[in-house]
Amino acid sequence: MNAPTKIIFERDSNLERLAKAYYDSRLHYHNFQHVLNTLEFGNRILIDCQSEQVTLRKQIVYLAILFHDAGYSEDHTSLGFETKERYSANLAENVLITENYSPTEIKAVKEAIVSTERHATFKTAEQQAVRAADLSGMAASYDIFLLNSVRLKKEHEYLSNSRISWDAWKKVSIDVVKDFITHDIPLIRYFKKSESSSQFSIAVEKNLERFTAESAEPSWANHL
Repeated sequence: MNAPTKIIFERDSNLERLAKAYYDSRLHYHNFQHVLNTLEFGNRILIDCQSEQVTLRKQIVYLAILFHDAGYSEDHTSLGFETKERYSANLAENVLITENYSPTEIKAVKEAIVSTERHATFKTAEQQAVRAADLSGMAASYDIFLLNSVRLKKEHEYLSNSRISWDAWKKVSIDVVKDFITHDIPLIRYFKKSESSSQFSIAVEKNLERFTAESAEPSWANHL
C-alpha cells in the first residue's frame, strides 16, 4: 500500500472516547491501541481506494473500525452472542443509536464489523476495507508480526487463565493466519489476488515462513 499523505478519516473525539470505554486495557492485543493501529491501516487503504477510483463511505469504515473489537474481554456466549464480532456490533449499535445515527448507517456499521469474523462474507467496499484494515498487521514488518503474535499469546493465556506452549501456539497461529488469507479481498490491487496470490498474501506468507522457524518464545516476551 502507498504511504499515507494525509488523514482521510474525519475523527470524532467524543465517539472515540465512548468506544475506548469498551476496550480492556489489560488485554495485550485487543485494546484501544489496536483500534488506533487499525485506523492508521484503514487510512492508507482509503488513500489507495481514492487513487484506484474505488468509492466507499469512509464514515462507515471509521465507525466500524472504532467498535470492531469492543467488549472483546467479555464472555460473548454467556451474553447470547455467537461470536465476539457480533457482540461488538451490538455494542456499536447501542452507542450509535444514542448518538442519533440513522438505522441505515447503523446497519452498515454492524455488517462491516461482522465482516471481520474468521469465516465471514464481505461484499461491500466498506466491509472489505474494514476487514483489510484489521488484517493489515499480518503483512507488516516481521518485527511487528512477531510482537503481535506474542501479545496475542499472552492475551489468550490471560483470557483462558491457562498456559499454552510456544509450539502449540505457533500451530494455532499459523492455521488461523493461513485461513484468513485464503479469502480474497478484491478491494484494491494490494489485496486483490492475481492467479493464486496477492501482494498482501505474499507478505503474510513471508512472515509465516520466518515465524515457523522461531524455535522458542522470544526472551523479551516476559517483559511485555
